[in-house]
Amino acid sequence: MNLKKILSNLTYPAITVAVIGLWILGAIHGKKKHNIDPFSSSFLVCWYYGIESTWHKTDYKELNDDVKVAVYLIASKPENIDAKALLEYNEAKKEFKEVISKLTKKELNYVKSGANAFVDYMASFQDDMVNSTVNFKHTRHWNLSQSSNTITLSKKCSSFGLEKEIEEMQKGIADLAKNLQGKYADENEPLDELIWNEKKIQEEMSQKQKRIKQILAEIFN
Repeated sequence: MNLKKILSNLTYPAITVAVIGLWILGAIHGKKKHNIDPFSSSFLVCWYYGIESTWHKTDYKELNDDVKVAVYLIASKPENIDAKALLEYNEAKKEFKEVISKLTKKELNYVKSGANAFVDYMASFQDDMVNSTVNFKHTRHWNLSQSSNTITLSKKCSSFGLEKEIEEMQKGIADLAKNLQGKYADENEPLDELIWNEKKIQEEMSQKQKRIKQILAEIFN
C-alpha cells in the first residue's frame, strides 16, 4: 500500500474524530459561556461553539461584575452583632464562592487580582485619610491629599471596572470633610481627645485592614 493510499484511509477517521471532538468541546463551552442546551440545539450550533472556543477570549465585563461582588463582600461585612444581617451576608458569600468555583484558573486569578487591587487601594486611601485627620487636628482644615501610590492603585482598580466604588469612597470623605469644617468652624472649639487620638485612629485602621484581609482569604481560599 503506497503512502498516498495510507493517508487517504486515515483522513476520514481523523475528520470524524475532529468533528465529534469539536461538538463535545462546543457543548461544554456553549453551556458554560453561552447558556445553550447542547441537546436541544442543532449539531451545527455546538460544532460552531467548538470552533469558537479556540479563539473565545475571557468575558472581562462579566468577570468585572464578579470583581464588584467580591469588593462588596469585602467592604460590607456587618461589624455589629446583628444575627439577621450576618446570616444574609454569609449566604451571599456562600453563593459567590459557588459562582467563582466554576471559573477557570485564569478567570479566578483575574477576579482575585481585581479584589486584591481594591484592598490595596483601600489600605493606601486609609493611610492618606489618617494623615489628613492628624493634619486637621492641628490646622482645623481638611485636605485629603492622595499619595502617588493611591493614585496609581485607583487607576489599576479602574481597569477592573471599579470606578464607581472609588468615587463612592472619595465622596464619603468629601462629605466627612464638609461636616468637620462646619462642626469645627470655630477654631477655638476643643476637640474630643477620645475621638481624635492619633494612636487610636491608627490602631482602628490597622484592625480594619486585618479584618478585610481575613475576609479576602475566606472568599478565595
